[in-house]
Parts: sequence; C-alpha cells; structure tokens
Amino acid sequence: MKRRSLLLCLLVLMQIGLTGCSSREEMNDLAIAVGIGIDKVGDEFQVSAQVVLPSQIAGSKGGSPQSPVNLYKTTGKTVYEALRKITTVSPRKIYISHLRILVLSEDLARGGNS
Repeated sequence: MKRRSLLLCLLVLMQIGLTGCSSREEMNDLAIAVGIGIDKVGDEFQVSAQVVLPSQIAGSKGGSPQSPVNLYKTTGKTVYEALRKITTVSPRKIYISHLRILVLSEDLARGGNS
C-alpha cells in the first residue's frame, strides 16, 4: 500500500513538470511568412519577407479589397541579421516555419558569399 501511494504521488509530480506549454507563442503575436527573398546588395544581404495578413484572408469587411500580404525589406551584413531587423519593422515576430518559397538572386546563387 505504501509503495502504491508513493508511485501515485511520483506520477502526479511528473505530470506537473511535463505539461509541454512552456514555449508557446500566441497567434496574435506572430507574423506568418510565406515567402522570403535574399539578394546581395554591395557587401550586405537584402532580405524581403512576404507576410500573410490574417484579417484579409478571413473575409472582407467591406470597403476596398487589399492585398492579403505585406512585404518587409531590410539589409544586414548577414542573412540572420537582416531577418532580425525585419522584426523591428514588423509589428509582430516573423514566423518562418510555414515558409512556402525561398527565392535567391542569380548573383547570390552563382557567387555565394563573394
């Protein structure tokens, strides 16, 4: 009986620590990117991110129809730095897990980092 209650207590304590919601992100705080373009401008990278506007996709609310996406562009010494700069321009954090297309310029694809 004592062993069974100890095992039950241990299982309950394990469930508290293994909830799995510690790194969740609210959908209202994310900007879902569906396309990213990378180009080399001088010695810097120019990154363009096409972000979906959920309010335009959910349905039109009257008035003139707008494009269902926004385009954000920034430059940086690395691609990562330019992506981080887009977050300062965008009102939400760029979420690239649902990326559908990645476009590289021809010069960048042929020349690499040079």
